[in-house]
Amino acid sequence: MAEDSWTVIGRGKGRGKGRVNPQPSAQRDNPPLRNHGAREIADDIQKKTRAWHNSSCRQDLLRIMDKKRPDEGWRIERAVCLAVGSFSRDNWQSRQRSLMQFVAFVDIVKHLQQDGGGQIQCFAQEPQFTESDQTYLASIGIQVIEHQSDANSKALGPIHEHLGPSTFVFEPFMDFDFNGMQSLFSTDPSFYIGSSAKRWIELSKNLVRPETQTVESEVADLPVSAVEKALSFGRTRASCHFPVFEEEPLIFEGLDLYWKQPDGDD
Repeated sequence: MAEDSWTVIGRGKGRGKGRVNPQPSAQRDNPPLRNHGAREIADDIQKKTRAWHNSSCRQDLLRIMDKKRPDEGWRIERAVCLAVGSFSRDNWQSRQRSLMQFVAFVDIVKHLQQDGGGQIQCFAQEPQFTESDQTYLASIGIQVIEHQSDANSKALGPIHEHLGPSTFVFEPFMDFDFNGMQSLFSTDPSFYIGSSAKRWIELSKNLVRPETQTVESEVADLPVSAVEKALSFGRTRASCHFPVFEEEPLIFEGLDLYWKQPDGDD
């Protein structure tokens, strides 16, 4: 993505935050904070981490993960954080939300890592990251993937090459188009938390003829192959809603967890 290709928008109750193509002034309207470097971000993260660790949401989430853990373990090798927003821009509300969502991502990765499969490589892709954000992320071992594309793109971008069956994807309210979502589905991630998959799976279900269980061809400009990718992703996974974060419900409301089911399970 070009630096100004996503922005934070209000979606009303239950929709959290989304990503759309902003006006050219979007970055000017939300500039980096002055004198807010990696040290200040670390302090902010520490405060949010305490709040997250004391929440019932975290306890509920970890219980779900433990209950749904595959018999052979999660076997996650890579973790990817998409569209989390900046930790050091001027918009206070957006910054607080981004910090808390990122804290949850880091905590989930630590919990997945307890399976003993070795260190999980972490990546983040977010065009709004500032230099301070990137410095902080580098200091904790997270690699930032830069995405240069045209302003109208909602594609997955270069992060695609880091995804696969042993990947955990955390996507809090990124506004994918169907090509972007198909690109994600095609990588077959083992564990996914986000807002986009459910929307595209439900849309794809509506394009299946009930009498024949076949996909309507090229409906709404969606290729059959893309619809089938979405249906396959939903068919091979179980899902549930992200637990309620009572301290600030809209931060995670609208997210769903998807994990692979053993063969033969419904």
